[in-house]
Amino acid sequence: VAAASKVHGEGHPEHATALVWLAMLRRTQNGYEESERLLLRALAIREKALGPDHTLVGSALNDLGYTANQRGRYAEALTYYTRSLRIAEKTDASEQALVALRLNNIASVYDRLGRYGEAETAYKRALAIREKVLGPDAPDVAVTLNNLALVYETTGRNADAEQAHRRS
Repeated sequence: VAAASKVHGEGHPEHATALVWLAMLRRTQNGYEESERLLLRALAIREKALGPDHTLVGSALNDLGYTANQRGRYAEALTYYTRSLRIAEKTDASEQALVALRLNNIASVYDRLGRYGEAETAYKRALAIREKVLGPDAPDVAVTLNNLALVYETTGRNADAEQAHRRS
């Protein structure tokens, strides 16, 4: 972080990237509070330097969503993830896998909140994108199918759960 700051200045996107990497390290060490603080700084830098709809802003928002989700702050996680999704949806077709990832993250929060209908809808949309972009046998397709199957199991739709598990 110090080198990026010295070379580029603290308002430069490269400084923000260094902050994100440090935040990810802190998160793996269960330092969620410090990780969140670093990510918020990175987000502010990226928004100012790159604009509110830049892909790197979306990435920082997604990271903040993950951190909030892990801390049990689900409404906040949904806010971050939803904004990140809106940014990803504005990208070109080559970035559709990013849209699917964001949808999968949103669905996981809905699942934790017991909002199974919304989780199912988001997982199905993510699944359709992943199958189209990555192919039906891609590992990310299997992950989404498994997540969808768990929603089906939770809601007592065992036949649907079995079908999704078999596809995964």
